[in-house]
This record gives sequence, structure tokens and C-alpha cells, in this order.
Amino acid sequence: MDPSMLYNPDYAWEANRKLELAMDMGFWEDRILLSFSYYRNRSDNQLIAYSLPFQAGFSSVNQNLDAEIENKGLEITLDANLIQGSHFSWSTKFNIARSRNKLLSFPGLENSSYANKYVIGPSIGTQNFYRYTGINAQTGLYEIEDNNGDGKYTIQDRTVLVDYSPDFFGGWNNTFSYKRWRKGFLMDFKKQRGNAAQAANPNAPGLGLVNHATQVMDRWQQEGDVADYQRFIASRTDKGYSAFQNFLNSDGKVTDASFIKLRNVYLSYSPDVAALKPITALELFCQIQNLWTYSRYKGGDPEIQNYLTTPPMRIMMFGLKISL
Repeated sequence: MDPSMLYNPDYAWEANRKLELAMDMGFWEDRILLSFSYYRNRSDNQLIAYSLPFQAGFSSVNQNLDAEIENKGLEITLDANLIQGSHFSWSTKFNIARSRNKLLSFPGLENSSYANKYVIGPSIGTQNFYRYTGINAQTGLYEIEDNNGDGKYTIQDRTVLVDYSPDFFGGWNNTFSYKRWRKGFLMDFKKQRGNAAQAANPNAPGLGLVNHATQVMDRWQQEGDVADYQRFIASRTDKGYSAFQNFLNSDGKVTDASFIKLRNVYLSYSPDVAALKPITALELFCQIQNLWTYSRYKGGDPEIQNYLTTPPMRIMMFGLKISL
């Protein structure tokens, strides 16, 4: 029987050390509740699937990683009943959070298969990139910075660190009631960076089963053009192909992918059913999901960041609830 994975008898549980601090406050007879929470977790002896070279015959082996990672974050939550009247009420909930992680140590990182992926000190979401310098007006190709001028691009030329971890994220939920009507909405937001590489696809139309974003209309087409995207290429032997691969490993593909989404809107009406026995409650409702998104991101939905993938669909639901 062929083995399905490599055997490693020496791996063990990873170790975790946790610190948590929290404070809750109430105002206006607890109609306004405010809470703060902070955490810091450190873990080492990571249990992972360690990547192996192709020659090993297996893609990975289970083992412990002698690295220490720190995760810390802060969350602020507000829960308030702002209006409580006989006919009208308004309650709101808001939260915002910031989460960070850091690779504190990784002995032997430079000789491991993760040498090009992780950097000691910054977040584990940080990547090394070439510095993008723009499109050559004569050749129409992407160009990156060559630090030593040898015409070769190696890991030493990747001098730009980009952290993909969100700066902050959160949500805002509101509920309004007026007599027998009830309405609510939920919004969420995230401040983050993302990739816009899909819009930079250099293949000429018909080369491969890949669609193009409309942004490629602003490509280089003749000498002297100032454009956002390089010229089209006809094959992988074209110099433009290697230039595109360098672009994918540069900070030129990094863009703002922050967004604000109106995630859910709800409206309902509960009529008087006193004369409709044996019905005890009746509710007519309408609910809409993914109604609106605000973002400067170009290349599809900022959450998915792939214009070839269907974004979250807008869904409208109408219904009737009957309680007996």
C-alpha cells in the first residue's frame, strides 16, 4: 500500500500563553453600555504542515515549527437604547476592532522553505515585494527597481514590505420601532489593502480562456503612451510575460481594498390579530441582503478581490409569519 503522508514521530502540542483585559461601563441607567477588551496571545512550537521541495515526493510533512507568534488586538463595543418611547424606539450597536500579529522569532528562517514568505518582526501577513517603478514609455512594459544594477531580480531586490492585515474593521447595527412597524439595518466596514493584479492581465484577447477587466483599455499601445497597464502580449516567450510576472511580485499590484457595506435591511409590520383567532401573531416582512457597497477598489468585490468570481448576490426576501 502506498503511503499517503510522511511519518514524523517527534511532533508535539504547540504552547500558548494568553493575556486578556476587559472593562465594561454603563451609563444612563445602563441604557448605554460601553466595553473595551484587549488580548495578547503568544504561541510557539507551531504544529503545521511543513512545505517540502518537489523532489521529496510529498508536498508537506506534519511537524513543529520552532517559531514564536504574537497575536494582539483591541475591540470597542457600544450598545445603546437611545430612545424608548410609547410609540417609537431606537437601539443601536457599534463595534470596531483592530487585530495584529507578529513573528517574534523563527530560528533558521533563511534556510527554510518559508524564507521568501515570512519576515521576523512584522506581521505574518507581511510580504516582500519588488519596488514598482512604472511602465517604460518606449517598450510599454512594467519595470521594477534593480538595486544592484545586474539585470537580475532576486530576493535581495525585494525591499518593499507590505502588510495585508486589516488596519481595522467593525459594524453598525440599528433597529427602529414605530407602533406596529419595525425597521433595521446592518452595515460593516474594513480598512485594508488588496491586490489589483487581475486588472493587469497582459494577454491579448483570445490568448487563454481568461476575461479582461475594462481597465485594460487604458493600456500602453504606442511609444510615448502614459498608461496604467502594459501592452498586450501574444505568447509567453514575449518579454512582456516576464515583466508581468515581476509586476505580480511587486508593490505595483497593491491597492486600497477598503469598503463599507450595507449588509442587511429589514422592514416588518405586525397588524392587530385580535379578531383573527386562532392566530396569535402575524408579521409581514421584507429583507434585503448585500444592498450597497462603497469602495474605491477596482477589480470586483473588495472582499473577494477577484473579478472572475461572482460577488455576494443581492437577495430580496418577502414573507409572512403566522403564529398559532
